Amino acid sequence: MAGWISLSAYTGLYWGAWTAFIAFFQTPRKKKSRAARSPIFFVLAGAALWVILEYTRGYLFSGFLWGLLGNSQWRVPWMIQMASITGVYGVSFLIVVVNLAIAGWWNMRSRAAIAPLVLAGSLAVISVIFGSARVRRLDAPSATPAQNVAILQGNVLPVDRFKRTRIMQIFRRYEGLMAEAAPSHPDLIVWPESSLPLPLLGGWAYPNLDPLLRKTGTEHIIGSNRRINRHLVYNSAYSYNPRGVIQGFYDKHHLVPFGEYIPGRDLGINSLTLLDPEGQFTAGTTAGVLPTQAGPAAMTICMEDIYPGPTAEAVANGKAVVLINLSNDGWFTGTAELSQHLSADVFRAVESERWLLRAANTGISAIIDPAGRVTAASMPDTVSVLRGSYIPRTNLSLYDQFGDVFVALCFFMVLACFVL
Repeated sequence: MAGWISLSAYTGLYWGAWTAFIAFFQTPRKKKSRAARSPIFFVLAGAALWVILEYTRGYLFSGFLWGLLGNSQWRVPWMIQMASITGVYGVSFLIVVVNLAIAGWWNMRSRAAIAPLVLAGSLAVISVIFGSARVRRLDAPSATPAQNVAILQGNVLPVDRFKRTRIMQIFRRYEGLMAEAAPSHPDLIVWPESSLPLPLLGGWAYPNLDPLLRKTGTEHIIGSNRRINRHLVYNSAYSYNPRGVIQGFYDKHHLVPFGEYIPGRDLGINSLTLLDPEGQFTAGTTAGVLPTQAGPAAMTICMEDIYPGPTAEAVANGKAVVLINLSNDGWFTGTAELSQHLSADVFRAVESERWLLRAANTGISAIIDPAGRVTAASMPDTVSVLRGSYIPRTNLSLYDQFGDVFVALCFFMVLACFVL
């Protein structure tokens, strides 16, 4: 609990830094840079600083990019298509520009405040026009055959994963879900994060798993641990071919502080992890893609999907044709966290112009198209099989190719407030 309170307090500092910047440049002073005296540039610089602080929050002290301002627009597809160029940060930028312009006009009520309003309105209109055109382009028929997919949602309570009496009950539940999914002949079946509590390598923990996978005659992506020894444990995803043979695994790279590892524990700071009673997870170094018959799949596990960069890198360098996220939000069932987490995946789909398949233990499992629209979703806290299809894509968005260039432009914009 102390760890989560500390994390919340730390992330709150970024809000304070931004409001201090706004207050500083609104305070009457004799000496101001020419840039700072311009109402238009002040609005742009304020939005740029917001972007810089969001980006910094994602990487400083291991980073935690939860709840970005741009994510609030995840249900408005035509407003978020700019993320294919700027990442989610561009949507955050536009929101701040519009709100600073309105606030400036409300406070000043002068002709000088009209120009920022015109600028904000123009940017919003351009964003909507671009977004509408991009959605229409993405809706055009594709010559690439669609792939059928089934997503399993076991709805296993997190505490049950650690009970020895529940291990085989969990396996039998997923056995039943496989049997339910098989008649639709999916090309791929996706399991959630840590769906099977015991490690899969070696086959000793679940001797009946491989025959059951072969019986379905399709590929599987399964979330489970990969344990080298008692002190070297990975949160992993396994790729199985239709013959029930492991063809690759991905170890989670970006671990959740105080959830999957304890900062400072190696220095002798004693704390308890929330997820693994035997210790903390180890960050993986494996490539961020897994093989499938349709092409490489860019993998994220749990809250790795809140970071834009790694997914874009897996698409650009790993030639991923689809995005897959395995999650276990059972710790937050009944809260707004479920939809907030889903909103991050909407932006990963838009940024990389890829379909995204999301398997969440307790929900919300979903299939998201490249325009960020949720085409199918499960109900939370239910045992279910979500069926749908996706189209593999090979083109690269501007964000895939150039990454966070927009963030760099924001940095120079803020710098201009001090030097010009």
